[in-house]
Amino acid sequence: MKERFRKLCLCCGKPFVTTKDNKVYITGHQKPNNNDVQNAKRKKVYDLNKAIAEAYQFYDDLLGENMSLEVSMAYLREHKIQLGWMTHMDDYKGKPEKHLHDIIILNNNSHLTLIRRKHA
Repeated sequence: MKERFRKLCLCCGKPFVTTKDNKVYITGHQKPNNNDVQNAKRKKVYDLNKAIAEAYQFYDDLLGENMSLEVSMAYLREHKIQLGWMTHMDDYKGKPEKHLHDIIILNNNSHLTLIRRKHA
């Protein structure tokens, strides 16, 4: 007769008995548990990406066809735009500056300067 092992299920904590020493879930629990974990991770990333996309869309609409624009902080706060969203840092005129995709964000005391980066 095979050796029996007493284990606790990783997702629900209920005890179970198995003959496999590497089994960590009750039969049928692993897939739903993994789905829940992945859905939670996906939701976090979606919420983050949504905020970045909304900020980019707002800045893009403000710029329109212009290459650069100055916007007051008060105006951005009125429109409930969260300041500080960026996708990466890159050099602009020898200094590292915040970028939101192709828009450079220069932060001054009372306003933001938005500059659309030219593509090569």
